Amino acid sequence: MRILLLILFFSALPAFFGLPFVRDREAWAWPFPEEVVTGWMILMAALYWPALIGILLDASLTGVMYVWGALCLCLLLAAAVSLRKHPLALGPVGYMKKWAHGISFAEILALAFVIFHAYISFKYMHIDDDDSVYIAAAATSLDTNTLLHFNPLNGMPLLRLNESDSARTATAPLFVFYAAVCKLFGLRPAVFAHTWYPPILTMYFYTAMAALGRELFRGDRKKTAVFVIFSYLVNMTAYYSIYTSGTFLMIRSWQGKAQFVGAAVPMLLAFFIHLSRKEEMTGRDMGNLLLLFQAAGLMTSMGVLLASILSSLFAVVTAVRTKKADILAKTLICLLLPVLLMGLYFVISKRGGLL
Repeated sequence: MRILLLILFFSALPAFFGLPFVRDREAWAWPFPEEVVTGWMILMAALYWPALIGILLDASLTGVMYVWGALCLCLLLAAAVSLRKHPLALGPVGYMKKWAHGISFAEILALAFVIFHAYISFKYMHIDDDDSVYIAAAATSLDTNTLLHFNPLNGMPLLRLNESDSARTATAPLFVFYAAVCKLFGLRPAVFAHTWYPPILTMYFYTAMAALGRELFRGDRKKTAVFVIFSYLVNMTAYYSIYTSGTFLMIRSWQGKAQFVGAAVPMLLAFFIHLSRKEEMTGRDMGNLLLLFQAAGLMTSMGVLLASILSSLFAVVTAVRTKKADILAKTLICLLLPVLLMGLYFVISKRGGLL
């Protein structure tokens, strides 16, 4: 039962969260890919500041989870309000019929490839690289109800947040997400990260690629499916080094770097392609971008820097193409958040804390 609830937590709940932030829902017959991945990143973004503040204040894991739950409840209420104008108002059966109408062989093949790798990652991919950064910290938090109070490398009390390069873990607290999910569903972090989460992440990564393909090919479902298949084959042949993006996506997906490359980057690119076509940036778009930055911050401290650089480049290109300087100005306003996050990282890494 708890595994079924875990699957619903990472499927139905993100799809519901993504409802208020999906752009131009009626433009294409299937907004589902963008909803799910956007909602998953919103779920993580909602945890970022409670986790970071909890680490700095030496709060308990339980306390942070209460705050996270309250924020998620607010997001659910916002999603419920937007549900009235969404295709899901037709009912789940009607929505699935709308999605299944006109499905092509390429889509079926793409789905089969992704499901096959999800099974492989569930059955065989038990890689434990960098477990001290993610799993040890998450297991310690789960067992002691603390947040980075102990050094995950040796189990001793962590006197300063820059010990053993813990500043990266403090400012990109993905381990808190793992600990919170495990506490909710009665799992161990190692089992969750190495067995249950990788197949879910595989589905997220290629769903994000589908969202990007949909923007690139203006909703052409067949071309989008071929694009997903092509990206799958490229990643499958990338294991000539342990550091390639394909290796992270296919084998080390539970690490924050993989989640940033596999989901945040394609969604960021899709976001700006859509802005270029729409030729305007609304307040909802700004909120979506800010939440994406926070999700990237939870995944990896490096992701905040890369997301800022990519967004700056994309915004300049979009502003020039559309001749709308306000798109660049609004993006720069949103960049104040990742700049703040990067500043926190440098302060903590140099001084061991904010004080």
